[in-house]
Amino acid sequence: YNSSDALLETDAVPMFVGTNIALPLTLVSFNAVKAGSDVSVYWNTTQENNAKDFDVEWSTDGISWTKIVTKPAFNRSTGNYDFIHTTPINGKNFYRLKMNDIDARYTYSSVRIVNFDEKSNTSIVLIPNPAKNNTVLYFENNFRASQVNIYNAAGALVQQIKVGAGVRQLDISTTSLANGVYTLVTNGETTVTTKMVVAH
Repeated sequence: YNSSDALLETDAVPMFVGTNIALPLTLVSFNAVKAGSDVSVYWNTTQENNAKDFDVEWSTDGISWTKIVTKPAFNRSTGNYDFIHTTPINGKNFYRLKMNDIDARYTYSSVRIVNFDEKSNTSIVLIPNPAKNNTVLYFENNFRASQVNIYNAAGALVQQIKVGAGVRQLDISTTSLANGVYTLVTNGETTVTTKMVVAH
């Protein structure tokens, strides 16, 4: 695998649905990387117990999702799974993992993005945009940011968000922002600017 295309989850984090209801597995990692003209999707788990299966879901906009494969759970102490997506689009491809247990509970992994648009140098994706009450900023291809600044149309700083090490997606609340167009600037190894529209 080409690790430079992967967005990694480095910590083993128990998955939760609802209040204090843990799914019977721990997702160690979930990744999607280019494999020629295909996308290799693979994930690792531990502590599987009464897990049912895994759905790999794909999207071209990060909003509408399609299930592209279901993999039965091994229900072992460790599990390694993989899938080759042979029909990605030219542009951004979004992937997430839906984890199901035998009691019909489920939860989702973080989103992974694979970009086949060679002309694009974009390192961040904002979804949804326009935003109503919140939006999510996704960092692509191991892009690093330490801080996100949001400026209004007059150039005034209206929101400043610290980004922790290893963060691959950042939830941004827009409830306190008036309707309008804002400029979002990431600070870190490189500076990337994008427009954000707020429409309550």
